[in-house]
Amino acid sequence: MDGKNLGDLTLCRTRFFIEFSDIIFPIDLVPAIFELTNEPFVVFISNIFAIIGLFSLLFVLRSMVKAFLFLKYGLDVTLVFVNL
Repeated sequence: MDGKNLGDLTLCRTRFFIEFSDIIFPIDLVPAIFELTNEPFVVFISNIFAIIGLFSLLFVLRSMVKAFLFLKYGLDVTLVFVNL
């Protein structure tokens, strides 16, 4: 096995797990949403909007990092604080 194929395999695995986490995130929220409401339509629509909102938020943050010098560091500190 040469180095190029090994790198491609690693890239494919990484991409798979990123996409898998994008699928698991809305599924993980279903029990929490059912605690708020028993309406299946509301649960379905909220998951759709969560997926759409996450992708659009990533594009907004990517463009804002270029515009603001210290936004990247502020987001890093915020994410570390939330995870503690």
